[in-house]
Parts: sequence; C-alpha cells; structure tokens
Amino acid sequence: MLNGSQGVGARPIDVTNTPIDVLASCGYKWLCGPYGTGFTWLAPEVIKSLSPVQAYWLPMQAGRPLDEMQNLPLRTDLGTSGLDVFGTANFNNFMPWTASIEYLNDIGIDSIANHGERLVNRLIKGVKSSPFGVLTPNEPERRANIVVLHHPTEELVQETHVKLSQIGFHTALREGNLRISPHLYNTIEEIDELGDLLTNVSVSN
Repeated sequence: MLNGSQGVGARPIDVTNTPIDVLASCGYKWLCGPYGTGFTWLAPEVIKSLSPVQAYWLPMQAGRPLDEMQNLPLRTDLGTSGLDVFGTANFNNFMPWTASIEYLNDIGIDSIANHGERLVNRLIKGVKSSPFGVLTPNEPERRANIVVLHHPTEELVQETHVKLSQIGFHTALREGNLRISPHLYNTIEEIDELGDLLTNVSVSN
C-alpha cells in the first residue's frame, strides 16, 4: 500500500510496472483539488480478493427498475464502484477537482515533473550561500517537490516563515524546519527571489 499524497500530481507514478497493490492519495495537494477530495486505486488482483459483506444501494441498482430496490442482490461484478461506502457523495467538490485534473493532464505529468525538478534544483542551489542547511536528499530520484531547510535556531526558522508569508511566499513549519513546496504554478524567477530573501532574512537575524 502506497500513500501517494506527496507525489501524485507532481511526479509520474506507473501502477502498471510498479509493484503497487493499493495507491491512495488526497486531492488537495499536488492534484490541486479542493479539501475533501481523494482517491484509492486498487490493483485488479486486490479487487478480486475482496469479499464485501455490505454495499451502497446505488451501484448495486446499476440501472435496474426502482421497484426492485428492496430486493437488490449483493453484486461482485462491479469493480471498485461496488466498494462505494454509505454516505452523501461530495458532489460540490467533484466538479472543481475534475477541472483540476483535466488541467494537469492538459499540461502533462512529465512536463510538470520536469518543471518541478528544475525549481527544486534551483532553490537548493539558491540557498547554498545562506546559513540554512538542506535536509532534502541530494539524489534527485529520492526527492519530491519539497525542499526542507534547517537552522539550529528554531526561532529564526519561525521568524523567517512569518516574514516570507507577509510578502507572499507561503511556506510551512514542520518539526522546527522550514518546508517549501514549489509546483507547476511557480516560476524560476520566483524561486530566485525566494533564495535571495532567505539569504537576506538569515543575515539580518
């Protein structure tokens, strides 16, 4: 089982040629969707191994007459749609999330990944002259579109986070570190500016 929340939408993931049984991901991160969206992909052999004991009535009906609703059999031929859970579907978020996915597909995941890798490489290079240490792995194949910076003075990290936010650069604090997550909507020019700001903020403190 693979949690793809920090990769799906930013890097290509081939479920056909990778030994993945289950891939789950939220939709609001790299897939650019609203909160409350997400998906789970199940390998065909995993679906076949499941034995559901209850199901949501809507996929079970599958076009049958409404007068048969009180006597619907538990079907096992519906694939993942037969695994829908009970509850109100998140209809309000489906349409904007669909638009986001279509937008990503129009750009192409390979183009998005290449752009993200350029941004990450540029940022890592741009902070070399600052006192921040880079916790992100050196090997490109081990990276996500995330750069984590460390400084032994946690107060400096927090102040830097606040100052960057005030001028429009949104970062995150994670266990005393500064996390920066560039994506397809960011530019090389923004990354260069961010690198300069990090150096200047560090020096001024």
